[in-house]
Amino acid sequence: MVLPGSVIEADIAIAGEAIGAIGKPGVLGPARRRIPAHGLYVLPGGIDPHVHLRWPPAPDTPPGLQSGTVAAAFGGTTTVIDFTIQGPAESFQEAAARRLAQAQGHMAVDYGLHLLVTRVTPETLGEIREIVHGGITSFKLMTAYRNLGWMVDDGALSAVMVEAARCGALAGLHAENEALALYITKDLLDRGHTGVEYYEAGRPSLVEGEAVRRAIYLARKAGAAIYFFHISSEEGLEAVRAAQSSGQLVYAETCPHYL
Repeated sequence: MVLPGSVIEADIAIAGEAIGAIGKPGVLGPARRRIPAHGLYVLPGGIDPHVHLRWPPAPDTPPGLQSGTVAAAFGGTTTVIDFTIQGPAESFQEAAARRLAQAQGHMAVDYGLHLLVTRVTPETLGEIREIVHGGITSFKLMTAYRNLGWMVDDGALSAVMVEAARCGALAGLHAENEALALYITKDLLDRGHTGVEYYEAGRPSLVEGEAVRRAIYLARKAGAAIYFFHISSEEGLEAVRAAQSSGQLVYAETCPHYL
């Protein structure tokens, strides 16, 4: 077992889904079930805060709710946080209830939801407190994908941040300056640069870095904690670190393919 100052051999007793006791080998007494792990590291289950199971607009594409979470369990991930996307005519409550109904009976591990906000009105803002009390305590907002109806502007982003701060919830962000990305992409296309090798050139680090800095500023003004999904650039990371150094509640993740 790995402790703050040493590595020891120990028996671990599990009661329900929690560690009930830790003791020297052989001293904890009889157990209903024994799992031999001599010479191995025993780790707590991993929590993956960013999964897409049956993700629109390709809902039939693997991994599905069951296969994806079975795979997670085999890899040592025992909790996943998936997304529910607010439909064009849906309230927050309806979006949450729809996704929870789809997941019922199909999830092989513990799970939670981020609510992906696509439509911000006085009515939906008024639902945030109730949604948080119901167990969904994080919201994802997109500053891209206008063509899919997912993009929100800075006004909507700020409004959600303010209400999330009041409720102790977390505002999550896909940070990307879409207008800038489209401008750069059009310039590439106009010059005949249509190959896949130009994809990165159409999304330079400035596209993410500017959006991260802008969102950090808005979060600071709103007094909100903010979480950045899939940071992929040095500029974005530097902005996060600077905000954290100043004491702001800013969190960030990356993905393996960006490393």
